[in-house]
Amino acid sequence: MRLLQLGLLLALTSGFLAILIYISGVSNLYDKVNLSDEDLNALLSFRIDFQKCVNANGLGLQALSGGDYCQIKIQFPSDTIPKWKDPKSGQLEGLSYDFNLCEAVATWEQ
Repeated sequence: MRLLQLGLLLALTSGFLAILIYISGVSNLYDKVNLSDEDLNALLSFRIDFQKCVNANGLGLQALSGGDYCQIKIQFPSDTIPKWKDPKSGQLEGLSYDFNLCEAVATWEQ
């Protein structure tokens, strides 16, 4: 009987300890990422160069700044007429797409 009580106490203690480790680890997960000035300038420069490249070579596409330094909105020219329909909803395709430069660079690095 004493062995069962000791096993139960050990299981409860390890469970609480695992919960505490999980909570302390996850609490730092959503903190804002702090970039150095050098990294931020490199990202901004890359975004500007990407926008210039798309605007010059994108067959009329425009790359517009998004919500932060990673977001780019790729937009078709204003006189573009959508032709493709979603087979399920029947809605015409959108003429702008959100693009995340940071995710693209991270994928390319892998």
